[in-house]
Amino acid sequence: MITMLFLTLLTINIYSTKEITGVIYDSTTKDSIPYVSLGIAGKSVGTISNNEGRFILKTNDNLSDTDSVTFSHIGYETKKIALKEFSQAIYKVELTPALYEIEEVVVTTVKTKQKKIGRTHSGLGMIYYNFYTTKDVDLSDRLSSEVGALLKIKNPCKVNSIIFYIGQNQFKHIKFRLSFYSIDKGLPKDIIVHKDIIMDIKDNYRGWYKYDLQAYDIFLEGENEIAVTLTLLEDELGANRNSFSIAAAMLPGHKCFNRKKIMDKWTSNAYALSFYLDVTSYYK
Repeated sequence: MITMLFLTLLTINIYSTKEITGVIYDSTTKDSIPYVSLGIAGKSVGTISNNEGRFILKTNDNLSDTDSVTFSHIGYETKKIALKEFSQAIYKVELTPALYEIEEVVVTTVKTKQKKIGRTHSGLGMIYYNFYTTKDVDLSDRLSSEVGALLKIKNPCKVNSIIFYIGQNQFKHIKFRLSFYSIDKGLPKDIIVHKDIIMDIKDNYRGWYKYDLQAYDIFLEGENEIAVTLTLLEDELGANRNSFSIAAAMLPGHKCFNRKKIMDKWTSNAYALSFYLDVTSYYK
Protein backbone atom coordinates (compact mmCIF):
# COMPACT_ATOMS: atom_id res chain seq x y z
CA MET A 1 0.00 0.00 0.00
CA ILE A 2 1.42 3.34 -1.03
CA THR A 3 1.75 5.85 1.77
CA MET A 4 0.91 9.39 0.72
CA LEU A 5 3.23 12.06 2.06
CA PHE A 6 1.62 15.44 2.64
CA LEU A 7 3.79 18.53 3.06
CA THR A 8 1.88 21.37 4.67
CA LEU A 9 2.18 25.02 5.49
CA LEU A 10 0.69 24.50 8.94
CA THR A 11 1.92 26.64 11.79
CA ILE A 12 0.53 26.67 15.32
CA ASN A 13 -0.78 29.98 16.64
CA ILE A 14 -0.46 30.05 20.43
CA TYR A 15 -1.74 33.59 20.76
CA SER A 16 -5.26 34.82 21.22
CA THR A 17 -6.73 36.54 18.19
CA LYS A 18 -8.86 39.56 17.39
CA GLU A 19 -10.24 40.74 14.10
CA ILE A 20 -9.91 43.90 12.03
CA THR A 21 -12.58 44.38 9.39
CA GLY A 22 -12.62 46.81 6.51
CA VAL A 23 -13.19 47.52 2.85
CA ILE A 24 -10.69 48.71 0.24
CA TYR A 25 -11.44 51.35 -2.42
CA ASP A 26 -9.79 52.93 -5.42
CA SER A 27 -8.99 56.53 -4.38
CA THR A 28 -9.93 57.86 -7.82
CA THR A 29 -12.99 55.88 -8.91
CA LYS A 30 -14.19 55.01 -5.38
CA ASP A 31 -14.85 51.47 -6.63
CA SER A 32 -14.00 48.60 -4.32
CA ILE A 33 -10.83 46.64 -5.15
CA PRO A 34 -11.05 42.83 -5.09
CA TYR A 35 -8.30 40.46 -3.96
CA VAL A 36 -5.95 42.94 -2.30
CA SER A 37 -3.08 41.41 -0.32
CA LEU A 38 -2.74 42.68 3.25
CA GLY A 39 -0.76 41.66 6.28
CA ILE A 40 2.09 42.40 8.66
CA ALA A 41 5.51 41.90 7.10
CA GLY A 42 7.56 39.02 8.46
CA LYS A 43 4.77 37.66 10.66
CA SER A 44 2.06 35.03 10.14
CA VAL A 45 -0.69 37.66 9.97
CA GLY A 46 -2.23 38.24 6.57
CA THR A 47 -5.19 37.73 4.29
CA ILE A 48 -6.79 38.68 0.96
CA SER A 49 -9.80 40.96 0.46
CA ASN A 50 -12.82 39.28 -1.14
CA ASN A 51 -14.33 40.05 -4.56
CA GLU A 52 -16.08 43.09 -3.04
CA GLY A 53 -12.92 44.49 -1.46
CA ARG A 54 -13.93 43.48 2.07
CA PHE A 55 -11.47 41.85 4.46
CA ILE A 56 -11.19 40.31 7.90
CA LEU A 57 -7.66 40.34 9.30
CA LYS A 58 -6.96 38.17 12.35
CA THR A 59 -4.24 39.56 14.62
CA ASN A 60 -2.73 38.18 17.82
CA ASP A 61 -1.14 39.26 21.10
CA ASN A 62 2.33 38.91 19.63
CA LEU A 63 1.85 42.24 17.84
CA SER A 64 2.22 45.83 19.03
CA ASP A 65 0.32 49.00 18.12
CA THR A 66 3.36 50.21 16.20
CA ASP A 67 3.19 47.25 13.81
CA SER A 68 1.78 48.24 10.43
CA VAL A 69 -0.58 46.49 8.05
CA THR A 70 0.68 46.60 4.48
CA PHE A 71 -1.86 46.76 1.63
CA SER A 72 -0.53 45.66 -1.75
CA HIS A 73 -2.12 45.15 -5.15
CA ILE A 74 -0.77 45.20 -8.69
CA GLY A 75 -1.66 48.52 -10.29
CA TYR A 76 -1.73 50.43 -6.99
CA GLU A 77 0.79 52.08 -4.69
CA THR A 78 1.56 50.06 -1.56
CA LYS A 79 0.07 51.52 1.61
CA LYS A 80 0.95 50.97 5.28
CA ILE A 81 -1.38 51.68 8.22
CA ALA A 82 -0.37 51.27 11.88
CA LEU A 83 -2.48 48.85 13.90
CA LYS A 84 -3.39 51.57 16.39
CA GLU A 85 -5.24 53.45 13.61
CA PHE A 86 -7.84 50.70 13.12
CA SER A 87 -10.36 52.13 15.56
CA GLN A 88 -13.47 52.09 13.37
CA ALA A 89 -15.80 49.11 13.30
CA ILE A 90 -15.35 48.83 9.53
CA TYR A 91 -12.19 50.61 8.42
CA LYS A 92 -12.13 52.17 4.95
CA VAL A 93 -8.83 51.95 3.06
CA GLU A 94 -8.14 53.87 -0.14
CA LEU A 95 -5.36 52.81 -2.53
CA THR A 96 -3.88 55.14 -5.11
CA PRO A 97 -3.42 53.89 -8.70
CA ALA A 98 0.25 53.47 -9.58
CA LEU A 99 2.00 54.34 -12.82
CA TYR A 100 4.48 51.77 -14.09
CA GLU A 101 7.08 52.52 -16.70
CA ILE A 102 6.74 49.88 -19.38
CA GLU A 103 10.15 48.66 -20.46
CA GLU A 104 10.60 48.38 -24.20
CA VAL A 105 11.24 44.84 -25.39
CA VAL A 106 13.52 44.65 -28.43
CA VAL A 107 13.93 41.25 -30.07
CA THR A 108 17.00 41.19 -32.33
CA THR A 109 17.02 37.52 -33.26
CA VAL A 110 15.25 35.41 -35.86
CA LYS A 111 15.72 32.09 -34.04
CA THR A 112 13.05 30.84 -31.68
CA LYS A 113 12.43 27.57 -29.89
CA GLN A 114 9.51 26.26 -27.84
CA LYS A 115 10.68 25.20 -24.39
CA LYS A 116 9.30 23.91 -21.12
CA ILE A 117 10.89 25.38 -17.99
CA GLY A 118 10.35 23.44 -14.78
CA ARG A 119 9.31 19.88 -13.94
CA THR A 120 7.12 18.34 -16.64
CA HIS A 121 6.44 14.95 -15.00
CA SER A 122 3.62 14.09 -12.57
CA GLY A 123 5.63 11.36 -10.84
CA LEU A 124 4.29 8.20 -9.23
CA GLY A 125 1.68 9.86 -7.03
CA MET A 126 3.64 9.19 -3.83
CA ILE A 127 4.39 12.79 -2.87
CA TYR A 128 2.04 15.79 -2.98
CA TYR A 129 2.67 19.35 -1.86
CA ASN A 130 -0.50 20.27 0.00
CA PHE A 131 -1.70 23.84 0.46
CA TYR A 132 -3.90 23.03 3.45
CA THR A 133 -4.59 20.58 6.24
CA THR A 134 -7.84 19.40 7.77
CA LYS A 135 -7.14 21.81 10.63
CA ASP A 136 -7.54 24.79 8.30
CA VAL A 137 -11.32 24.62 8.58
CA ASP A 138 -12.09 28.31 8.20
CA LEU A 139 -11.46 30.07 4.89
CA SER A 140 -9.50 32.78 6.70
CA ASP A 141 -7.00 30.11 7.80
CA ARG A 142 -6.29 29.26 4.18
CA LEU A 143 -6.50 32.68 2.52
CA SER A 144 -3.23 34.07 1.14
CA SER A 145 -1.28 30.80 1.44
CA GLU A 146 1.38 30.94 -1.26
CA VAL A 147 3.38 28.16 -2.91
CA GLY A 148 5.73 28.23 -5.88
CA ALA A 149 8.83 26.95 -7.60
CA LEU A 150 12.30 28.18 -8.53
CA LEU A 151 12.65 28.32 -12.32
CA LYS A 152 15.82 29.01 -14.27
CA ILE A 153 15.51 31.17 -17.39
CA LYS A 154 18.50 30.63 -19.72
CA ASN A 155 17.40 32.74 -22.69
CA PRO A 156 15.02 35.69 -23.15
CA CYS A 157 11.54 34.31 -23.64
CA LYS A 158 7.84 35.03 -23.94
CA VAL A 159 5.62 33.06 -21.57
CA ASN A 160 2.82 31.21 -23.35
CA SER A 161 1.24 29.28 -20.47
CA ILE A 162 1.61 27.92 -16.95
CA ILE A 163 1.00 24.19 -16.41
CA PHE A 164 0.89 22.23 -13.14
CA TYR A 165 -0.35 18.83 -12.01
CA ILE A 166 -3.18 18.88 -9.44
CA GLY A 167 -2.90 15.66 -7.44
CA GLN A 168 -5.84 16.24 -5.11
CA ASN A 169 -8.65 18.79 -5.18
CA GLN A 170 -11.73 18.73 -2.95
CA PHE A 171 -12.99 22.22 -3.78
CA LYS A 172 -15.96 23.12 -5.99
CA HIS A 173 -13.91 26.04 -7.13
CA ILE A 174 -10.60 27.50 -6.01
CA LYS A 175 -9.11 30.77 -7.19
CA PHE A 176 -5.40 31.66 -7.34
CA ARG A 177 -3.25 34.63 -8.33
CA LEU A 178 -0.18 33.83 -10.40
CA SER A 179 2.92 35.87 -9.50
CA PHE A 180 6.48 36.19 -10.77
CA TYR A 181 9.28 37.24 -8.37
CA SER A 182 12.95 38.07 -8.57
CA ILE A 183 15.28 36.00 -6.37
CA ASP A 184 17.52 37.47 -3.68
CA LYS A 185 19.67 35.34 -1.36
CA GLY A 186 17.84 32.24 -2.52
CA LEU A 187 14.30 33.48 -1.77
CA PRO A 188 11.57 35.41 -3.65
CA LYS A 189 11.87 39.18 -3.32
CA ASP A 190 10.19 41.64 -5.73
CA ILE A 191 7.30 41.25 -8.18
CA ILE A 192 8.71 41.40 -11.72
CA VAL A 193 5.51 40.96 -13.76
CA HIS A 194 2.98 43.71 -13.05
CA LYS A 195 -0.06 41.85 -14.37
CA ASP A 196 -3.00 40.74 -12.21
CA ILE A 197 -3.30 37.11 -13.34
CA ILE A 198 -6.16 35.21 -11.69
CA MET A 199 -7.19 31.64 -12.45
CA ASP A 200 -10.35 29.90 -11.22
CA ILE A 201 -10.15 26.10 -11.08
CA LYS A 202 -13.63 24.55 -11.00
CA ASP A 203 -15.44 21.26 -10.36
CA ASN A 204 -12.77 19.51 -8.28
CA TYR A 205 -10.49 19.43 -11.31
CA ARG A 206 -7.52 17.04 -11.09
CA GLY A 207 -4.66 16.28 -13.47
CA TRP A 208 -2.59 18.60 -15.65
CA TYR A 209 -4.02 22.12 -15.53
CA LYS A 210 -3.00 24.64 -18.20
CA TYR A 211 -3.65 28.38 -18.12
CA ASP A 212 -3.03 30.43 -21.28
CA LEU A 213 -0.87 33.53 -20.68
CA GLN A 214 -0.28 34.76 -24.22
CA ALA A 215 -2.65 37.71 -23.87
CA TYR A 216 -0.56 39.09 -20.98
CA ASP A 217 2.58 39.59 -23.12
CA ILE A 218 4.97 38.38 -20.42
CA PHE A 219 8.65 38.60 -21.41
CA LEU A 220 11.41 37.27 -19.14
CA GLU A 221 15.11 38.04 -19.32
CA GLY A 222 17.67 35.32 -19.89
CA GLU A 223 20.34 34.01 -17.49
CA ASN A 224 18.09 34.57 -14.54
CA GLU A 225 16.42 32.72 -11.67
CA ILE A 226 12.83 33.56 -10.79
CA ALA A 227 10.08 32.29 -8.50
CA VAL A 228 6.63 31.57 -9.95
CA THR A 229 3.93 31.18 -7.30
CA LEU A 230 0.23 30.60 -6.65
CA THR A 231 -1.60 32.58 -3.93
CA LEU A 232 -5.02 31.47 -2.67
CA LEU A 233 -7.66 34.19 -3.18
CA GLU A 234 -10.95 32.36 -2.75
CA ASP A 235 -12.38 28.86 -2.47
CA GLU A 236 -15.57 26.87 -2.01
CA LEU A 237 -15.25 23.60 -0.15
CA GLY A 238 -16.94 20.64 -1.77
CA ALA A 239 -16.17 17.93 0.79
CA ASN A 240 -15.38 17.45 4.47
CA ARG A 241 -11.61 17.65 3.96
CA ASN A 242 -9.62 20.65 2.76
CA SER A 243 -7.22 19.16 0.26
CA PHE A 244 -5.61 20.85 -2.72
CA SER A 245 -2.20 19.59 -3.69
CA ILE A 246 0.35 19.65 -6.48
CA ALA A 247 2.41 16.59 -7.37
CA ALA A 248 6.03 16.79 -6.21
CA ALA A 249 9.28 14.86 -5.97
CA MET A 250 12.63 15.06 -4.21
CA LEU A 251 15.05 15.97 -6.99
CA PRO A 252 18.49 17.61 -6.89
CA GLY A 253 18.72 21.14 -8.26
CA HIS A 254 15.08 22.00 -7.58
CA LYS A 255 13.57 24.28 -4.95
CA CYS A 256 10.05 24.97 -3.70
CA PHE A 257 8.94 28.13 -1.83
CA ASN A 258 6.05 28.66 0.54
CA ARG A 259 4.59 30.99 3.12
CA LYS A 260 1.51 30.55 5.27
CA LYS A 261 0.37 34.19 4.92
CA ILE A 262 0.95 36.74 2.19
CA MET A 263 3.32 39.04 4.14
CA ASP A 264 5.06 36.26 6.08
CA LYS A 265 8.69 35.22 5.66
CA TRP A 266 9.46 32.84 2.83
CA THR A 267 10.74 29.35 3.50
CA SER A 268 12.17 26.91 1.00
CA ASN A 269 12.87 23.22 0.62
CA ALA A 270 14.41 20.87 -1.93
CA TYR A 271 11.19 19.60 -3.51
CA ALA A 272 10.36 19.78 -7.20
CA LEU A 273 6.76 20.63 -7.98
CA SER A 274 5.14 19.30 -11.17
CA PHE A 275 4.95 22.89 -12.30
CA TYR A 276 6.35 24.49 -15.44
CA LEU A 277 6.16 27.30 -17.98
CA ASP A 278 5.66 26.79 -21.68
CA VAL A 279 7.70 29.54 -23.38
CA THR A 280 9.04 30.76 -26.71
CA SER A 281 12.80 31.28 -26.27
CA TYR A 282 14.80 33.69 -28.42
CA TYR A 283 18.34 32.98 -29.61
CA LYS A 284 20.97 35.09 -31.36
